[in-house]
Amino acid sequence: MINKINKRLVLTILLTAPGFLLLTNFLPQDKKATFSTFAFFLLFCFFNLVSKVLDFNENKFTTYNNLYTTSFLIIIYLILILFTQNYLLNFEIIDWDIPSYMVASNEIKNGYLPNETQWESKGPVLIYMYYFVLKIVSGNFIYFKVANDLILLLISLILFATASVISKNKLIISSIPTFVFILFMSQPWAVSGYSELYALVFISLGILIYKVKEFKFSYFLIGLMFSMSTLVNQGTILFLLPLLIGIFGIENYKNKLLKIFIGFTLPHLIFLYIYQINDLLNVYFATFVTIPISYTSANYSNLYELKVFMRSFFEFNPALYFVLLIVFILLLKSFFYKLHFLKGLIQNVEFLLVVTSLLFYFVASHNYYHHLLFFLYFISLYISKTKFDVNFVFLISFVLLSVVSSVSVNGYSSYKNLKNIESVYENYPLRQLAIEIEKKEISNLEILALDYNLLLHYLGQPNYSYIVHGTNFLEPYILSSLEEIRIIESDYLNSLKNKKPNVIICSEYMIVRGEVETQLIFPCNQDHLLDYYQLNTDIYFTENLNYYRDPYKEIKLFIKR
Repeated sequence: MINKINKRLVLTILLTAPGFLLLTNFLPQDKKATFSTFAFFLLFCFFNLVSKVLDFNENKFTTYNNLYTTSFLIIIYLILILFTQNYLLNFEIIDWDIPSYMVASNEIKNGYLPNETQWESKGPVLIYMYYFVLKIVSGNFIYFKVANDLILLLISLILFATASVISKNKLIISSIPTFVFILFMSQPWAVSGYSELYALVFISLGILIYKVKEFKFSYFLIGLMFSMSTLVNQGTILFLLPLLIGIFGIENYKNKLLKIFIGFTLPHLIFLYIYQINDLLNVYFATFVTIPISYTSANYSNLYELKVFMRSFFEFNPALYFVLLIVFILLLKSFFYKLHFLKGLIQNVEFLLVVTSLLFYFVASHNYYHHLLFFLYFISLYISKTKFDVNFVFLISFVLLSVVSSVSVNGYSSYKNLKNIESVYENYPLRQLAIEIEKKEISNLEILALDYNLLLHYLGQPNYSYIVHGTNFLEPYILSSLEEIRIIESDYLNSLKNKKPNVIICSEYMIVRGEVETQLIFPCNQDHLLDYYQLNTDIYFTENLNYYRDPYKEIKLFIKR
């Protein structure tokens, strides 16, 4: 009798979720998110109360992983990633950070170290990883985008493996976290190859090693993985702290901490030595210490911006927004209901990782959504610590709805983009502009790209500027730090302009934090560049140039007479 009641309750919840989503469409548009959230909490509390009365039984629904189910899940994860990550493939640019990393990585093939001739703010391992991925795809930008899907798949499989360890191999509880993470990563801002994604490869591996049964070199490898993550993104050192706190409660912790320390310091010592013998230690120190410390001095991240971030989920996919709400509830319920709060805090490494991921966002201080990528990963992982109860059934129902809605809305666009991938690539406007520049056969081609630096990658050229990313010229602490170590001259931009490179690419106007600004970086007009003629680039300023379109940010390209 109890089993029948449990099954009926599960079925009722699964059927209630789509009905609830349908009803939210009738709410007032201006208060839709607020009213939907309130109504959702009422519904959630109601089913929790019913489950208490009916004595919902977890054990009746417990099944375990095996080779066949795991193989099937891997295929499903891959298909879901391809359908949810490539619907914007027809847009050439999602974020300008990625072309900057590509340009910096291209110097590796010329025998240079990262940041030796082209400076980017990330660690050297990211530049090497970009170089190797680009080498595999022969420098093809659109194939590079798809290759990032495979990196996301790798992280997703590591998440599945970690969740399986935490949940003691329970099929449903270990598989849902990966579905949730892949869905979280389907938002437009998350489909690019940010440094956080590459760092997460090492962080997720380090946590998996931490959670599996201890073996001889496990703690050394944990230190090694987290060291590699900091050589991708310097701020990820924060994620080592929860593991160190957790180890303090383990027998023989001093020996384990020593092994982590050795594993962590070894890669850094190797890179310090390499940069020292190449007389670049000052650049290495500035990139890893001076500039990151100054970077955190901004104050754009706050609780209100987190609320905006939450609302962006609702606007993108309401079902996914409710998935996020349920995950929050699962997290808070499973932790704060413990009798010994402080002891639970110290022992709950997964919860500490969630807290640390929020700390990472606030320390970064710039309110970039990709700084919350770690947060999305760790709240997904935390699902594996919960039990199969009515809340988890609620989660499953909205995950299924999110999968259906995401695939139905974006699946065909992804399929069409992948099917016609070569023609999509040929229609990239900056790629077409690069072909036009090549036809001009400019001798000793030197390009100062203060914007649209993807052109440099297409043309196989470094930036004439040591600083690759044009917006870094808006950060005085970067310029002053590099001036102090005499890697660039004072008044660097005027110095570059006076050297008269063959080609200058820039923008006269751009939107910065909601305001239209002019000549922020460079006086980008014919009056200030009398030795140059301007190439008409209007035909390349198309709708598929940039997903986050800035109508003021025209492509200004000047060629020396």
